[in-house]
Amino acid sequence: MNQQASRAIVEALKKVTPIKLEGQYRAQVSLTPHVVKKISNYEGGYKPPSFLTPRCEFKCKPAKNSEAFENIKWTNIPVTTGIYRGGLNFPEFCCICMRPVEKYEVIQLGITKRGGTLQLPFTDREQAELISDAIFLDRFWYTIPFCNEDSLGSEGISFKETDTHFIIGFINREYGKLFGELNKMEGMWINKSTILARTLFKFRLVISIFAILMGALFTLVSFAETTTTAQQSDVSGPSLFWSLVLLLSGIGVFGWSLFFWIKHRKGENL
Repeated sequence: MNQQASRAIVEALKKVTPIKLEGQYRAQVSLTPHVVKKISNYEGGYKPPSFLTPRCEFKCKPAKNSEAFENIKWTNIPVTTGIYRGGLNFPEFCCICMRPVEKYEVIQLGITKRGGTLQLPFTDREQAELISDAIFLDRFWYTIPFCNEDSLGSEGISFKETDTHFIIGFINREYGKLFGELNKMEGMWINKSTILARTLFKFRLVISIFAILMGALFTLVSFAETTTTAQQSDVSGPSLFWSLVLLLSGIGVFGWSLFFWIKHRKGENL
């Protein structure tokens, strides 16, 4: 991390708001300042690329190489939360267009340390969200490099938070390669085939399961009609045929969808 990026973090730390909590959760905490953009709230105009846009993705472990700015020890709960400088290094180019860096955006990604509910009847909604983050999350701050023309709203970078890790995506494949090399991480290029496989798999899965169930139901009904009386055998013949067609079609669609998903779900190596 260069001096400009470090300075952006230092300036953000100067603007944290200390607050003392009493009652159910007791501790002295620092609230995230407005200059740090919470990705979960789409702050700073954050706008991820369309899910149809090819991109490279990296699965990141937040604790790796991170540095603690503040560890909050709760007096009545055996859990520690804190604010951390994220351990990821971003190449010194605009992460969208690869032009020289002119500015940095400080963002916050969160990992939930514990569940629970927060009731603060005398606190406004915005402050309640900040307090909730301090209580329930480990907050990781990162400096993202941009040129003057690009920003978090340029639909060129994506972030996904889970309970254990982050997924960071770049639409610029060249930048993604540099990011992977700098952090010694393996990323995947999510091409159009992968996007198609991910998008259509669930849709096809629902259709195929519906066809299999309906085909199986109609087949059982047709067999029951056939065995009930010999007079109905001529009528149930076509019904049985189309029931089997529906059943086998559902199985075929399910098998093809599963094969296509397995083949393309991971994408290409960078």
